[in-house]
Amino acid sequence: MNKRTIVRWLLSRTADWNEEIHNALEQQVQTGYREMFPHAEHVDAELIKRMREFYSQRMLITASLLVSAASVLVALVALIVSIISLLAA
Repeated sequence: MNKRTIVRWLLSRTADWNEEIHNALEQQVQTGYREMFPHAEHVDAELIKRMREFYSQRMLITASLLVSAASVLVALVALIVSIISLLAA
């Protein structure tokens, strides 16, 4: 397998997830905007852009924390298995 095949395979597998995340973020932005300005006559495109950036950064930080926590758990399990195998030997 070459790099191009691997990258395209990964993208095809994650495209649905990315679209769902994008749609969920856009819904959060639109809902948040309507809650902040329920009687707005016009849409403030600049504010919505900043809200999108905020929600995207927040989601990225949350995802990074979840991946970090999962990595720590995997490392702890590996450590426990190593200790048990050393003690059993």
